[in-house]
Amino acid sequence: MPWGHNVKAVGRISFIAAENGSVCGFGGFEPTGRDILLQSIAVAPGHQGRGIGKKIMFDALERARRFGAPKPICHLQRMNR
Repeated sequence: MPWGHNVKAVGRISFIAAENGSVCGFGGFEPTGRDILLQSIAVAPGHQGRGIGKKIMFDALERARRFGAPKPICHLQRMNR
């Protein structure tokens, strides 16, 4: 599954997951001082349950470490069944 280029908007770093030319997930983070805020990790319904969200999260954490951010912060909501 190839990853799209970073989209930088107002300090936020975003990622796109694509499969067969279609977007199947996205996510990102925003630097907040020394830490990062994980934001908006979402996977399209037809692609859920295959580890795409986990890949997006770990990719965001790895990239954040490269920014020098040792500690992630996240706000969790369970909106899906």
